[in-house]
Amino acid sequence: MSARPPLSLREQYGPKPTAWTEGHFPPIVRFWTDDGSCWGVPFHQAIAMNYNPRAQALLIHWSLGSILVTGPKAEVFL
Repeated sequence: MSARPPLSLREQYGPKPTAWTEGHFPPIVRFWTDDGSCWGVPFHQAIAMNYNPRAQALLIHWSLGSILVTGPKAEVFL
């Protein structure tokens, strides 16, 4: 008796599951770090943001801590 391989997600739920629809979840803010990884934070968890133009730094406070974005495009990020 041969074992049947498990069904893929597409086979189980079709090409676009109804559980995942645009606008269903809060927007995600994505941060790409120097090591190439990407961090995503639900935007509604942002508590406060402060941009310092002299230092070209953006400080973002959110529920789990703080994120510091630096460089010439920090203001664009804000």
